[in-house]
Amino acid sequence: MSTRARRTKTGALQVNAAFRFVVALRAFLALAAGAVLCPACDLPLGALGVGAIPEAPPVGPERTCAESCGVRARPQCSSEACARGCNLVLDRLVEHEGDRVLKCMASSKACDDRAWARCATLIGAYADGGPPAPAPPPSDVLEDQE
Repeated sequence: MSTRARRTKTGALQVNAAFRFVVALRAFLALAAGAVLCPACDLPLGALGVGAIPEAPPVGPERTCAESCGVRARPQCSSEACARGCNLVLDRLVEHEGDRVLKCMASSKACDDRAWARCATLIGAYADGGPPAPAPPPSDVLEDQE
């Protein structure tokens, strides 16, 4: 079984080819995503396992929501808050309820997670609290205990 690296007789660290390939692949993918380069080694920080790759811009329904939010809820919502909120209510966006959520956010005074969650719960099939609770059993006493 091979390991990632081993020490030679002189004490130098020797890395096997598979590990070098994985690091190179991660470096390529990180650069494609717009990663920041490490100044000491010219490798993307994400390829080194640091995890400093900036977040990718939203795509699909999230991007549409974030762009609309920037226009409709601009006074209280920054572009970062819009992107975060649209990610939070992604289930509503997929259910085509994004316009109603954004309408609620436009009238909201705050643009934090609570405001986004509140607006997401006020629309759609669950706005009335969901289905009614099941009926109670006919008796509180179990049949075996009578």
